[in-house]
Amino acid sequence: MGVRKVINFYYDPLPTVSFLNCQIVYRKGVPRAVFSIDEMAIPIGFRQLVVNHFDTLDLFTRYKKRSNSEITDVLDSIISQAGLMTRIQIQNNLRVEAANTKLSKGQNYWRAVLKIALSNSVPFLVSAGF
Repeated sequence: MGVRKVINFYYDPLPTVSFLNCQIVYRKGVPRAVFSIDEMAIPIGFRQLVVNHFDTLDLFTRYKKRSNSEITDVLDSIISQAGLMTRIQIQNNLRVEAANTKLSKGQNYWRAVLKIALSNSVPFLVSAGF
């Protein structure tokens, strides 16, 4: 029997821990999302399957490509709030949106993880006027 490469979301019991991370980095003044996995947060019996799943499906590259438009969408939605809300309020709003998304999509849904990273990125918030 070979090594499993992909998670079966119907049959595999998914860990309930957060293991997907995202950091916002700036290159030439443009925010970029860099995703990673905290392997130590994943239960040992499931760890290799999660790593294989991300590698086999090239998820970090996929998330990075799709995150560009998501970052733009978040920026567009919060820029109109500059002057009306504080940085703390915007951060809280983004975190609430992320928490709601995690409830319906799971702890490690990339868009929710990205929104949390954006809420923690002072350079991103400053660029939006906060």
